[in-house]
Amino acid sequence: MPSPSSNRGIAGKAYNVVRELYLAAPIGFGFKRAVKDACFGAVSLVNPEAGFLKAWQAKQKFERRRRLIAQNGDAIYGGEDELFLYGIQQRWTDLLALPPEEVAGWLLPMLQRRLRASHLTKTLVPQVSVIIPAHGHAIYTLLCLDSLFRQQTDVAFDIYLADDLPSDPTLSGYAARLQAANIHYHRNPVNLGFTRNVNAAARRASAELLVILNNDTFCHPLWLDQLVSTYRRLGSSPQVGAVGSKVLHSHLRIQESGCLMKAGGHPSPLGRGAHAFDPRFSFLREVDFVSACSLLVPRQLFLELGGFDERFSPGYYEDPDLCERLRQRGCRTYVQPASLLLHEEGASFGKHAFAAVQEEKRALFNQLHPAPISTQERFEAKPQLLFIDAYLPMPDKGSGSIDAMAYLEYFIARGYHVVFYAQHHNNYFEGYSQSLEAIGVEVLQDNFQSLPSLLAERSDAIRLVFVSRYYQLDHFLPLIERALPDAALIYNTVDLHFLRESREAGLVDSQLAGRQPLKASPGGSSVRLAQLRQRELAYIQRADASIVISSYERDLLADILPEVNSVFHVPQCRPFIGATQGFEQRRDFLFIGSAHQPNVDALRYFQAAIHPLLQQSLPEYRLNVIGQELYESFSRGEDAELLSNPHVAFLGYIEDVMPLFSTSLAMLVPLRYGSGIKGKVVQAIQHGLPCVTTTIGAEGLELPDQSSVVIADSPEQMVAQLMALSTDPQLWQVTSDRAEAVFQARFSQAVFEQRLDRLMEQRIAPRLLHHPRALG
Repeated sequence: MPSPSSNRGIAGKAYNVVRELYLAAPIGFGFKRAVKDACFGAVSLVNPEAGFLKAWQAKQKFERRRRLIAQNGDAIYGGEDELFLYGIQQRWTDLLALPPEEVAGWLLPMLQRRLRASHLTKTLVPQVSVIIPAHGHAIYTLLCLDSLFRQQTDVAFDIYLADDLPSDPTLSGYAARLQAANIHYHRNPVNLGFTRNVNAAARRASAELLVILNNDTFCHPLWLDQLVSTYRRLGSSPQVGAVGSKVLHSHLRIQESGCLMKAGGHPSPLGRGAHAFDPRFSFLREVDFVSACSLLVPRQLFLELGGFDERFSPGYYEDPDLCERLRQRGCRTYVQPASLLLHEEGASFGKHAFAAVQEEKRALFNQLHPAPISTQERFEAKPQLLFIDAYLPMPDKGSGSIDAMAYLEYFIARGYHVVFYAQHHNNYFEGYSQSLEAIGVEVLQDNFQSLPSLLAERSDAIRLVFVSRYYQLDHFLPLIERALPDAALIYNTVDLHFLRESREAGLVDSQLAGRQPLKASPGGSSVRLAQLRQRELAYIQRADASIVISSYERDLLADILPEVNSVFHVPQCRPFIGATQGFEQRRDFLFIGSAHQPNVDALRYFQAAIHPLLQQSLPEYRLNVIGQELYESFSRGEDAELLSNPHVAFLGYIEDVMPLFSTSLAMLVPLRYGSGIKGKVVQAIQHGLPCVTTTIGAEGLELPDQSSVVIADSPEQMVAQLMALSTDPQLWQVTSDRAEAVFQARFSQAVFEQRLDRLMEQRIAPRLLHHPRALG
């Protein structure tokens, strides 16, 4: 690092970078505070070099702080996501200490600059109108606006700032700059109170959806996106009336994650005082009401109901009253905990007036709604399903995760409350835990509650257990049988492990001539394989229903266990996409996969046997390999020849694979062993991408004689097929066009649901009739 006095120009540029860093994103802890001092303190303004030095030193302090907190395992449960929340909190509390005029001096011009790149531009038709009722406390309002301009969303929205304190000129002094930032600023000539102020703003708004947002809040960047996507996803059957957020105190404990209404009109905030990432209060669920400090409601429905009942003016109990009236219209209220915001409770109304006003409005609520129906009874009546897998679903990284999500969504749609336990992801996992919670799955975390503890607590409520993979069933079955003796059991084989491992062992033993052999797995003896086969078949017989995704494995089990009628063939489920570009826009071949041993062997086989022939026929060919774990596996091994092959490009993790599927000529899947359905082959069919694979690769797909999947079991055949698809545009198009018919007949949502419905009707429904909870 250069001396701060060595180059004033460089230091000045560094100062600007650091200043923009502070304005652009919350980072957290002392770093934010020091950057604030560096950027806005008197020393920084006079001497940019000194400001840069302070920020650089503070960053080291921040990193030390982060390491210290991360080491405290009982304090950080949300990983990087929780550290990010600390950063938001630090920014909020730091800036609240500043005079409003100082914040406005840099914030409002910044909002105007950001307007060009935001979803608040006048050229977009807003889908959402965010209504911010303000009653003094200008500093809170400015910081609330700051958090709105940081939203990471594709939702076009506008902002209606309703100033309800005419005696305070602070906000009105910024009116011109607020309007320049495309904020609809309106100052009431007289104080209307919260309910009337919101109703008046709702009448001025024009978007389809309203989001009512307190001014004493600071929103997470995904706050709005989660609210709107939840409303869109839940749809209109039953109709969604309102969606609310998880509200956190400024000290990052839960203020509420939705609310229930107890007898006598006493609100019961779910999760109050609990950790921000407590999984019991982190999943989407129906509630009695959500707080008006963050409430989404369709504008037309809100206006049809007359908005907030103005008898509750100036405020309190207007939100449970609205949600109760929505319920009477057949609409439900949900809380989406993935939509997060900080809230300084009572700041916008006045903490001292809280108790007296609340009691007055509670009496009015009881008068209007003497017998409200609690959603808690409906929630508790839901059958619960325990879903066990090796890992949390990561749909962007593996085909099996896409399958897991399809099963979860199926059971949620059929009225189950799903509790998910991942053996190897048994604590919060950034991004992936929240993606499950956002659709209503309760993700069990060992640092909050162990699986045995949960089973003891919910032994009567859990009626169905769904276990994916042999090794997970082998590990957890004794606990399940002991803790849940009356629950039905579905075993999802994913693939038959004894079949895959016996094929692997056979390939090792064969030492195929001219091909690089596999490295034998530890314990791959015939005795171990026989024991594995015996145990897996015993588990299939024990389960109330077993799922295989391959028709080949269905037929194999029918031969081995002819007396068993509980095996169901449920294929993978995907939406059909088709080819988005023609032959002329395509080049290169594609391989995608995890570090699953059959994938590793396939690429070694490619390097040893296929590459030399393909290089002769297509000297400029290229094979793109997607998969971070696969790359890391080869990097650790003895595969220097493959890694150095100029025709093979290891791309690692690719978040969006669509561009590669739409620009590749063919999927190459040279598998020599395995079991189950090969997700990469299904993915190729899904995208209308011709696929060249082996008999093993196409096994269980029930393909017609002519399809988009071409079988080639020798290196020579594979090269010939790749050569033909690369040089014959008409052949490529005909092969691609065959994909849709195959896909719709075997891998559509309709086929998936029909097969699962049959399983549930024939095997699970009769079993659940005898569950003690159903009987009593």
